[in-house]
Amino acid sequence: FLVAVFNKGAIPGSNKRLCSKRAAELMLTNHCAEVAGCRRTGEPRICAHNRRGVGLNLMGEVQLDRCEPDKNCLWFDGVPGLVQWGGAATTFYKYQEVNGKPLLLILFAQVLPQDDGRTCSAAFQRMRAWAESETASRKRKLA
Repeated sequence: FLVAVFNKGAIPGSNKRLCSKRAAELMLTNHCAEVAGCRRTGEPRICAHNRRGVGLNLMGEVQLDRCEPDKNCLWFDGVPGLVQWGGAATTFYKYQEVNGKPLLLILFAQVLPQDDGRTCSAAFQRMRAWAESETASRKRKLA
């Protein structure tokens, strides 16, 4: 279901649709802005976790422009467009499109004590670096 929502409601590689494009868009909309409106600067009046630049959608948290990263990038790394969710017992996912490539990391370790986000964030940062280097490499080959 998660992959289909990020693919505008359709199951990738098939014609089957789990939900409409509009429903998928609605699930990924920042509802903080919808609930409380926006300031003159365009920023939502309320933010998830009282953290500037973090919104909530029906799939989890979304990092917006001007997101405040964690001191050690444990959970919030400040990169706009990242959608993530974290649950109990070291269960979480992170999703972001990087240079047109959809990146999805899902980790359900079912381990206590709970990871502080360091594992998931470090793995996703490596995925993001790979996607960015692939695009740079492709551009060099075309030049």
